[in-house]
Amino acid sequence: MSEVAAPADGSVAARILDAALALYLERGLRDTPLSAVAARAGVSRPTVYKHVGDVSTVARAVVDRELERFFGSLADELAATGPAVDRITGAIGFAVAHARAHPLLQRLLQLEPDAILPVFTVAAAPVLHRAVAVLAPVLDVAASEAGQPRRDRAGDAELLARLTISWVITPPLTQDLADAATVRRLVATVLAGHEVPAAPSSA
Repeated sequence: MSEVAAPADGSVAARILDAALALYLERGLRDTPLSAVAARAGVSRPTVYKHVGDVSTVARAVVDRELERFFGSLADELAATGPAVDRITGAIGFAVAHARAHPLLQRLLQLEPDAILPVFTVAAAPVLHRAVAVLAPVLDVAASEAGQPRRDRAGDAELLARLTISWVITPPLTQDLADAATVRRLVATVLAGHEVPAAPSSA
């Protein structure tokens, strides 16, 4: 087959990932062989291997790119003007709405949950680290604005991130983080919480 000309590695890789994403939405991960990705991208299988990798690496790269885009948008939400608690409330609401409307995430959660759930459960450390990195500084500002004592807010950020993930991947029963009032109460509760004292040493 003749390949579509591309000027640089980055653009070739991007085209491959675009093709893979389109196929995942049409056919799912399991039914998308590397040959199909190559054909959709207009390149050969060796080119896919060279610029991205094998079929599992392509899938991971697609998911990683979608996460990168999400965290970029989340950082923009948190960097908006206004009181920090409003920015956090808006960012969490954005995260839930974005995830619930994301075509690939929703398709995988419904039809191939085993392909995506580990990213948010047993292998969630990278996602949580990124969430904490963007949330904790703004939580610190919000605490200061509310007259709360200064302390490390990484634990609070992780709690909010875990709760947000839970609301995305499991259906809500009573409260929903798509509701701004619910999110605001949650953020206020976390900000006002007290650290659990360390257990006394048995030594």
